[in-house]
Amino acid sequence: MNNRAIYAICVLIGLLILCVRYISPRFILGTTTFNHPYIEFVSILTVAGCVWMVLLHGLKNVQINRSQLFYLLCGAVLCRVILIGSVPIYENDWIRYLWDGAVSAQFINPYAYSPHAIIEGYDSLNVQIRQLHDYALSNNMYPDRVNYGELTTIYPPVAQIVFAVSALIAPLNLDVLRCVFIVVDVLTFILLIKALKAYGRDAKWALIYGFNPLLIYAGFNAVHMDVLLLPPLLLCLIWVKDGQAPYRAAIALSVASAIKLWPLLLAPILFRHWRGDFKTYTIIALIVSFTSLILNWPLLATLFAETSSGLGVYTRSWARSAFIFPIIVSGFEFISHDPDRLARYFITIIIIATSFY
Repeated sequence: MNNRAIYAICVLIGLLILCVRYISPRFILGTTTFNHPYIEFVSILTVAGCVWMVLLHGLKNVQINRSQLFYLLCGAVLCRVILIGSVPIYENDWIRYLWDGAVSAQFINPYAYSPHAIIEGYDSLNVQIRQLHDYALSNNMYPDRVNYGELTTIYPPVAQIVFAVSALIAPLNLDVLRCVFIVVDVLTFILLIKALKAYGRDAKWALIYGFNPLLIYAGFNAVHMDVLLLPPLLLCLIWVKDGQAPYRAAIALSVASAIKLWPLLLAPILFRHWRGDFKTYTIIALIVSFTSLILNWPLLATLFAETSSGLGVYTRSWARSAFIFPIIVSGFEFISHDPDRLARYFITIIIIATSFY
């Protein structure tokens, strides 16, 4: 395979993403699945995935210089820009992002009140509730559309900052949020290239990320905030390489945990290089622990709040696997009056133990 073939494959992926953009208006909220072109949607992404696999194979045998890589990555950015103005397909988490951002942009704690409490709990004695209630009315009761609107937000503070930046530009504007995500993703491209070079890999492999059709759809049509995780995680990978900057890497991982909590499970793996150095390893552990706690405290404090805490409900009732989790629960029914909680403790211990392996 030659360079022209690589260009052709990337163009084809772009055209398939354009097809997703074209059919997305038929998935507008309020319409039924029966009326959606779901077969076309699945077919487009399936073909795009197959083409992407050809790209993965083809990159093994070609040399791509710096200017060619630049133009190809510009094409990857264009694939994301294409989805500006599209209707999110089978996703609605973005409504919460927009509402949280609008609340934060008014310098009001997004963890203090659930969207439904804002609509229903108007209290003339509470200035913040009154401000949010009036804001909701001025935006056609927008909080009523938020998923699990009876609960407070579960998204950590650094993610909230990104949502707020979008709202400061234009509140409740999905395409502005998409543009902010694209800017973050461009930063991801830059850091990914640096990480590849740091680990002795060719920068051309950044194209695998750039043209991943599932990632493009999920990040910029469905607008999943997971794309925000990549910059701090890549910085962490760069700084842990050959023991260059363990303390800065610890801070970067803590920042990632304030976007989503799960990156903390990577700490034992990322910092295993220093296990033999008790002093450095202890300082790293303290930095990760205290920095993560400080950054995430506004969210973690909601665990001690009333039952409207989104994080509290998530930790008590969310099941990642509807197949495996009930089996584990049934196994504890013989030894506990609360097998559901015991199963969650068991899974938590397994996950933490696995991360130290």
